[in-house]
Amino acid sequence: MKQKTMRSVLALGVAAVLFTGCGTHNPTTDVNLRKERSASFQDLMVKDAAIEPVQTSMTLSMAIARAVKYNLDHRVKMMETAVAQEQLSLARMSYLPEVTAMAGYSSRNNEPGAISRSLATGDVSLEYSTSQEKDHTITSLRGAWDVIDFGLTYYSVSQKTDEILIAQEQRRKVVQNIIQDVQEAYWRAYIAQELLGQVNAIATESDQALVRFKSLANTGKVDPKEGLGEQRELLQIRYNMRNLQEQLSQGRIHLNALLNLPPGTEYHLEAVSRESLPTITPNVSKLETMALMNRPELRIEDSKLKISQADVKKSVLEMLPHVEFWGELTDDTNEYLYNESWNEVGVQVSWNLLGAAQGLGKHGVYEAEEDLAEARHRALSMAVLAQVHLAVNRYGIALAKYEDASQLEDVSGKLSKMLQKDSQRVGKMGFDRIRANLQATSSKMEGMLAYAEVQNALMRVYNSLGVDPIEDIGDGTASVPELAKKIDGHLQKMNDAMQQ
Repeated sequence: MKQKTMRSVLALGVAAVLFTGCGTHNPTTDVNLRKERSASFQDLMVKDAAIEPVQTSMTLSMAIARAVKYNLDHRVKMMETAVAQEQLSLARMSYLPEVTAMAGYSSRNNEPGAISRSLATGDVSLEYSTSQEKDHTITSLRGAWDVIDFGLTYYSVSQKTDEILIAQEQRRKVVQNIIQDVQEAYWRAYIAQELLGQVNAIATESDQALVRFKSLANTGKVDPKEGLGEQRELLQIRYNMRNLQEQLSQGRIHLNALLNLPPGTEYHLEAVSRESLPTITPNVSKLETMALMNRPELRIEDSKLKISQADVKKSVLEMLPHVEFWGELTDDTNEYLYNESWNEVGVQVSWNLLGAAQGLGKHGVYEAEEDLAEARHRALSMAVLAQVHLAVNRYGIALAKYEDASQLEDVSGKLSKMLQKDSQRVGKMGFDRIRANLQATSSKMEGMLAYAEVQNALMRVYNSLGVDPIEDIGDGTASVPELAKKIDGHLQKMNDAMQQ
């Protein structure tokens, strides 16, 4: 007996080990999956770039258009909107009544006979009788419609509609962020394209001057204190050059990522002329109204509030008794029946008493969530108004800084040209020439960055107002040049509106 028990325990142990071995996760599977995903992502990026190949040159509006069309974040939001629409269609199917078709077959090995006893006299029948065949089939078609379920479906459909609106507003927010991010990255990449060569040349010249000053200091041709001072300033110039190179070299990488292009993709960025900048209307209350009407965050909160209100109404319905109207068509092949086919209709009322008690608790929770949604909307509205004022204020400051940067750029350029005329002198003058070239290049970059910051500040004003070209670009299926024209028209329209 003990041997049998030991064998049973051993068999169970072996089975457990085998089962555990079969269920052990193979780590190489994840490695292969990551390799496949990596290869698939790179292939997809190349295919997207090949659909509308990047031309030899690109304008700012074309960069924005390409980002709106091919940016992965935007694609995700568009897919979320499509999924929400499918969920709405699925929810609407619940409006239909419940229709159940049933077919069955019954068979037994003997006759289903029975005797009976009279309840009035107690007499028992002496003969067995039956009212059912040994073999028979039964089919039925039943339709039922619940009033409470219809009401619950109505509010569920309303909630799904609001979820579509939330997905659409989230897409709007993504497009607004894409436009702002692309503009910032485009300007940095453009400045790098224009100035990185000059920065590299100044860095090389400063390295050569540093070697020369070290040689002069070592041979005693210059005062040691003066030589160390010059070397320190040259090292500071070289350090500043490294910072400029770092800032400028990353712009193209960031821009390619926004455009969903391979990091090493090369193209020429068209020159952006420094056009006159719009003066924002002093009527800030008009801007506040625009923001409260258009900001996607507020529209999302509006939809969330409607969803919470629908939950409150659904909780009330769930506490009520269910009323079900039903009808049924039945056919039975039992030959002992007087009528083998018949129709039935009826009404059924049911009430889950415990469910009604739970509904009271749900109702309180949903009412609290509704109050929370109201409070969140008020807080967000205040934050939106503050963002409008901050954006307008930053735009004014950016304009003033751009004017100062323009004057500094002009003065530094003139000074650099004056020092370039005396290229025969060495020592202090050579160092001054290097420093002047650095200052001129730095001032030029600062001027371009200041103008870019004005444009970025203006875009932040647009974002604070919640305006975007979604209505103009539609679903984004148009070609990049067509989208670029629509985006140009939208930006020009907004510039005009800001000055009214």
